[in-house]
Amino acid sequence: MFTMRHVQAFILSALVIVMAGVTTYWIKSKALEKQQRLEVLQSRIETEKDRILVLEADWSYLTRPDRIQRLSEEMLSFAPVEPQRILSLDHLGEGNTGEAATQASTRPVSAGLFRITSGGITPGDITPGDKISGGGQE
Repeated sequence: MFTMRHVQAFILSALVIVMAGVTTYWIKSKALEKQQRLEVLQSRIETEKDRILVLEADWSYLTRPDRIQRLSEEMLSFAPVEPQRILSLDHLGEGNTGEAATQASTRPVSAGLFRITSGGITPGDITPGDKISGGGQE
């Protein structure tokens, strides 16, 4: 009734069915792993988006002009520039000793081994032993 050919076909069919089942199970497990990984990554993305929103809010708070103005006045001793200290381009020429240039530079400023005053730049006024402040102004 069953010939050897039938038995071989049956065994071959059974092997193909078993292989298909194993392959299906393997594909399903890999798909589940990928799905779990995707959910983890989506969760991380949402967390990072929330952190970005918080950082943007912090940045907006920290860079408020009124806050920067207050901090510069408190910590750096900065003050707004007075209008009489602003020179026009006409007053920036060489040898200009006009009233605006004198008002704008009443205090000498140290720059390396030179002294910059309202009268100009003079070399040799500062010797290596002189104390020079870190900000460049005496």
